[in-house]
Amino acid sequence: MSEQYLLGIDNGTTVTKAALFDLQGRTVAVGSSKEVKVSHPEPGWAEQNMAELWQATATAIRACLAKATIDPAAIAGISFSGHGGGVWLLDETGQPVREAIIWLDGRAKSYLDQWAADGRADQLYDESGWSLFPGIGPCVIFPWLMEHEPESLERARVNLSSKDWVKYCLTGELSVDLTMASIAHMNYQTKDYASRVMEVSGMGR
Repeated sequence: MSEQYLLGIDNGTTVTKAALFDLQGRTVAVGSSKEVKVSHPEPGWAEQNMAELWQATATAIRACLAKATIDPAAIAGISFSGHGGGVWLLDETGQPVREAIIWLDGRAKSYLDQWAADGRADQLYDESGWSLFPGIGPCVIFPWLMEHEPESLERARVNLSSKDWVKYCLTGELSVDLTMASIAHMNYQTKDYASRVMEVSGMGR
């Protein structure tokens, strides 16, 4: 049987890397992209262009394969990692609704301050096992969007993470793994999505 390889893709907050390994775990080649810009349209906000992240991923993969000089058909599997949290919205056609709101974003801090004061932060911790921060994901950012940008949520059909967006671009399939789904949106005991989180945060309205 001909040699086979594994490709790992890591979407960092600024740079995307791709690394090729043989089946013994030895590094064959590594490629990276140019920096993906983080924009700050308002003080405390942090966003990324989703198309730019996908192009950075394609660039990193091409650079890695060029160094490795292998037949891409010899890649037996691909693994993804990336910065978690934030909100990456797609419409019904699979296109981005808006710039991604990433984990560094702080626009929803006032909601957390209110929840800390009225006890909802403790309820959310008891349900999900997470201490929340403003950019953690839909349970904090969706309430902000509901109040300030409802049109984005009306257009949205899917929310992903950075790595799941890239995986969708590569495969055309929408999916999320347990590690990403569990970021404050699941009951940590049952490992099911927590309706209580949606209720307490206001996402379920």
